[in-house]
Amino acid sequence: MLSDLESPIPKSFPTGAGDKSEQSTEKPPSLSSLLTQNVVFIYEDKTPANSPNSIPGQVLGTAFIIGIPVPGHPEKSFPFIATAKHVVAGQSKILVRFTLKSGSEPGFAQYDLQELRSKNDLWESDDEGVDLIVFRTLVYDAVKFSMFPIDLIASKETFTKENINVSDRVVIPCLMERYPGVSQNYPIFRDGTIALITEEPITFTWVLDTRPITTSQTLVFIN
Repeated sequence: MLSDLESPIPKSFPTGAGDKSEQSTEKPPSLSSLLTQNVVFIYEDKTPANSPNSIPGQVLGTAFIIGIPVPGHPEKSFPFIATAKHVVAGQSKILVRFTLKSGSEPGFAQYDLQELRSKNDLWESDDEGVDLIVFRTLVYDAVKFSMFPIDLIASKETFTKENINVSDRVVIPCLMERYPGVSQNYPIFRDGTIALITEEPITFTWVLDTRPITTSQTLVFIN
């Protein structure tokens, strides 16, 4: 369901008529510039009630802005934020750190995950072993905003069609916790290779917040 999203409350940058729920799809000139512009950082929200400014707590992890084409308007896309479910586990509200067009300092927007879930604007897999969560966002006029097109996300069919296999190169955008950037978000890029692609499910246990979850998944291991 793509319902209208009531705006989260961005407190560190101005909002107004320029904010919208969709954006024209434009691709930066290189993959690295595309990834740099759509990686955002997630923080605990320590903002006191009625405070005019966002107060970030501990950094929780990275997220990506994904664009899904608007039905009937392929030149426009709905923006979504995708991250690992364990990154926001136990959080009712989070702050997302964006790069601003002004280039002076980053800005934070607040997202109420419980409210998004109640409005059907937050999605999780029915299989709780899948470590992924996706939620709607607005396009803020003050933010340097780029979406990663969903058609560039590899599916199982992509792996077969493009012959993606062990030893293929992988570039991974990450967060360097001690230096996220002063004037803007600075993701770092790790370079590795695919170590193993399993064709059979692997059973393992991981912890979501404090709750152990046992699951069976086909996995891709990265060096």
